[in-house]
Amino acid sequence: NFFLKYFFNRSILKNLVKDLSLIKENDLIISAPSGPNIGDSYSDWAYLWKIYVSVRLGKKVVIYSPSIGPLNKENYFKQIAVYCLKNVNFLSVREPVTEAYLNDLKIRYFSSVDTVFLDDFKLDRLPVELRFLIQHRYIVFVPNQLYRYFPEYYHIDPSVLDSLYLEILKTFKNEDMNIVLLPQLFG
Repeated sequence: NFFLKYFFNRSILKNLVKDLSLIKENDLIISAPSGPNIGDSYSDWAYLWKIYVSVRLGKKVVIYSPSIGPLNKENYFKQIAVYCLKNVNFLSVREPVTEAYLNDLKIRYFSSVDTVFLDDFKLDRLPVELRFLIQHRYIVFVPNQLYRYFPEYYHIDPSVLDSLYLEILKTFKNEDMNIVLLPQLFG
């Protein structure tokens, strides 16, 4: 059974214990934003476990702007996912296809924007503590493996996307920009 093998792997178990401790120490658990952690093509058990434990421990749980679904397979992952999504305190999602899945499952949610489109920058909204960053020329670059997680990109050779990322980075470097690499999935 995959479920048992996964959760009894020593390194994974160590991380789950650490995560459980963090969850117990906090009153509010926020997942924001996240990717398609809950769906048939990418069923992230570790992510779902954190949400499930948080809900079961009575924590306030906020999930902001993920992609969810599809959840067409009738399996244990779907049962837990639906339970969690119906019992979080706040759920917002970022695109119509996710809204359609949640409507079919009768799960309440708020519509939100995909954070990638939040480019309406206003300096006066930036906290005073961070305004010093404006004087620096830098970009934050989030490389990812679209070809690994999104069916639309499965046919793309990983080296093609990796080459594209390198070209993008070279372009910014040639413009004398500092580059901050931020992993897409971390924590």
